[in-house]
Amino acid sequence: MKGEKQVMKAFDLLTATLNGEMTPGESWQDEFNVWQWLDQGVLHVAPLSPADSRNCDRAIVLSCAIHGNETAPIELLVDMIQQLSCSPRRLQARVLFILGNPPAVVNQTRFIEENLNRLFSASQQQAKAKNPEQQRAIDLMAAVDQFFSQALPHQRRVHYDLHTAIRDSQYPFFAVYPYHPDGFKRAAVARMQAADVNTVLLSHEPATTFSYYSHAHHQAEAFTVELGKVKPFGENDMSKLQPLKQLLNQMLYGQWPEPTIAPEQLKLFTVTRAVHRQQQDFELSFDDKLANFSQFKQGQLLGRDGDTDIVAEHDGEAIVFPNRKVAVGQRALLTVIQATPDLLIN
Repeated sequence: MKGEKQVMKAFDLLTATLNGEMTPGESWQDEFNVWQWLDQGVLHVAPLSPADSRNCDRAIVLSCAIHGNETAPIELLVDMIQQLSCSPRRLQARVLFILGNPPAVVNQTRFIEENLNRLFSASQQQAKAKNPEQQRAIDLMAAVDQFFSQALPHQRRVHYDLHTAIRDSQYPFFAVYPYHPDGFKRAAVARMQAADVNTVLLSHEPATTFSYYSHAHHQAEAFTVELGKVKPFGENDMSKLQPLKQLLNQMLYGQWPEPTIAPEQLKLFTVTRAVHRQQQDFELSFDDKLANFSQFKQGQLLGRDGDTDIVAEHDGEAIVFPNRKVAVGQRALLTVIQATPDLLIN
């Protein structure tokens, strides 16, 4: 009836992707926003009015399921999209939602043939894809390139790539800040803290992760955000993600968040080394139950790569993302040491 608010059917990103319900290029609109299905699991939502789209001051990429068994970020973004579809609100941002590796989600595995989060690079863009993950990386880089190429100069660029970790962690929520030669911004770290992510790793070198790609190629404020440990669908405590959800909602609908850093709560780490597996004969000196951020003494054995011992170089050196099962040539371990907030720049 005239005067009644139209209620849209909830749009389920996961179902639409896995069931092949959408056709690339298909678009629709609600009262405030225009929605467009760009590719399998890739959804663009922007203000309906061209003037509103030009005037919004941010372009945001939110990605999940780069590893298919990391379900909490999927549940978070699916819920946010459903809420927006059922109760339309005027966006203050152009948004690209990405469900990264749908076949791995179906398979309930980290990946099908190759770790997708090691494939985001210019060289991969130029190469001929040899497996589904390589092709997916090429497609996702193209989607991000197109999205950010349409951003106006005044629009802030953001990419939060949401994950959960393979193993337990002494700090369950933590973020990896991609390397940048000019340094790491205090305001960006403060936004992580506003999401209740108080542990941040400052990367020491370029990488081939999705967040680094957006950071390096599109000058986006980007993080890989780890939200606890991998669990099956339905077993995640989504209440712990509420601070992140509130921050994302503010980014999407409200004033740009400008929190101040809380140094007394911040646990800042610098990466000292990335250990890459070089030999088939490779082992770590600790079992798979040892938590991320566990510390070692200088000289203590961390592992062996062929005939080479890998030892801690500093007292208090901690391990992050250890994985003895990676392929030869891939990163098997990061080591980090704690740092102080004076490393951050304004």
